[in-house]
Amino acid sequence: MSSSDLLTIESLSVSFGQGRGFGRPKRLQAVRGVDLSIRDGEVLALVGESGSGKTTLGRALLRLIPADSGRILFDGTEISAMNARSLRPLRQEMQMIFQDPFASLDPRMTVGQIVAEGLDVHRLGDRQSRINRVAELLALVGLDPSHAWRYPHALSGGQRQRVGIARALAVNPRFIVADEPVSSLDVSVQAQIITLLMELKSRLGLTLLFITHNLGVVRMIADRVAVMYLGRIIELADTETLFREPRHPYTRILLESVPRPDPRIRASFPVQTGEPPNPSAPPSGCGYRNRCAHARDICAARIPLLDSHTATHRLACLRSDEII
Repeated sequence: MSSSDLLTIESLSVSFGQGRGFGRPKRLQAVRGVDLSIRDGEVLALVGESGSGKTTLGRALLRLIPADSGRILFDGTEISAMNARSLRPLRQEMQMIFQDPFASLDPRMTVGQIVAEGLDVHRLGDRQSRINRVAELLALVGLDPSHAWRYPHALSGGQRQRVGIARALAVNPRFIVADEPVSSLDVSVQAQIITLLMELKSRLGLTLLFITHNLGVVRMIADRVAVMYLGRIIELADTETLFREPRHPYTRILLESVPRPDPRIRASFPVQTGEPPNPSAPPSGCGYRNRCAHARDICAARIPLLDSHTATHRLACLRSDEII
């Protein structure tokens, strides 16, 4: 763990039980031995298809779901084995912004009650100071303090997401997992929320794990990008390097999916074939080999490790030296 890293995970694996009935229940391995560090003050984007394990990884980092194995270190302290009581003070340091701003807000609570929930749980301040803090937070995210008396159903999607952001900021966290925070919003509103997040990140010194499938957004906001496929990180680089010199065949496919202003520009590498594999029955070796135009016999025999391609670029591909 580097002194500049705020959060580090080592060999983290997460699985879920599947099905009921006779026999031993199957396990779906959603996260498979992931190693990853997030630097203090950066925006690390975690990208990949639906079902790649992005959200599971983000929730596991915050101990919202249990991990099967591995270590999680926050600011040098291992939190993976902490019980609920020991972990509680650290909950203030780590918060989450959820994908669906309507589903994540209790419809029976006012906006003020929702934003103040963390203050109540952690017993921060007295009643008047909490009221003042709620008004301050609403103004911080671009809402009028009078919104505190409204209910979520009376707000637009963008306003509800601003409430979710205010709730996450209430306890002064250092680290936030933003799980697809704009995917359910209109395009014009997405831009407003992204701008707000970047302003808050700069103003408050936040560290963000930004989970998304929108690579257009990634290029605007991220310092580094981690690409996830079938529960593993397969490429990790600073944003400009990844967009300029993607090395993994899957990363290249993702970048090819970003809309271009000139539709006459065609892909410069083979397209992928086939459907995503079943996570409960993944292929042997490289999980991407059944869809990769460059796959060879070795790809079925060995699982590629995330190795250093350069000082700032890591890659998990057995044939990376042969792929141009």
